Amino acid sequence: GAPDEPMSKTNAAVKEIVKDLQATKEYKGTVAVFCDNQNRLGKTADGKSTVEFNIYDDMREKLIKAGVPAEQIAIIKSGMSIVAKQKVFDAVNSGDIRVVLGSTQTLGTGVNMQERLHLLIHMDAPDRPMDYTQRNGRIKRQGNLHKQWGKSIRVIRFGVEDSLDVTAYQRLKTKSGFIDSIMDGKGALQNNQVDRT
Repeated sequence: GAPDEPMSKTNAAVKEIVKDLQATKEYKGTVAVFCDNQNRLGKTADGKSTVEFNIYDDMREKLIKAGVPAEQIAIIKSGMSIVAKQKVFDAVNSGDIRVVLGSTQTLGTGVNMQERLHLLIHMDAPDRPMDYTQRNGRIKRQGNLHKQWGKSIRVIRFGVEDSLDVTAYQRLKTKSGFIDSIMDGKGALQNNQVDRT
């Protein structure tokens, strides 16, 4: 119920998406948005949990207001059938769907939607370094046509300064450093300087 903050990370992300869609419209470039903490929960008068706010729906509405056709925006939700998901991913690869929003679980492992993917946005940090790697693997993978076209791709992490967003990415970096040191057989302190951004 709070007023919309014009400088919020959600509004900043919507601006970046619109800018990117405009810049890549000639070849129907696409955008993927990851957010694991998409719901703000509340309670009804009788004490039942209810969703007060959903970031996917908020971003979708703002994108439509900014001129992105509704049929070019897809939200991948838990419980969608494999067939329904594949239909969306095929449409992302063809550029018929230009913006896809989802979580690490719904858009992560085994998803092939990379062909026209130009921009990947992290709205939050996942809990595990392997999940962050999986997210980035949707755009940084074989079959992304930008490499053959000689065009660069973009990955953006959004966060609020002096908030838990910053510590979430720091925690992810620390975990990654410890995991790398174990896998490499080196001391954790020696390899803790690795940057996974």
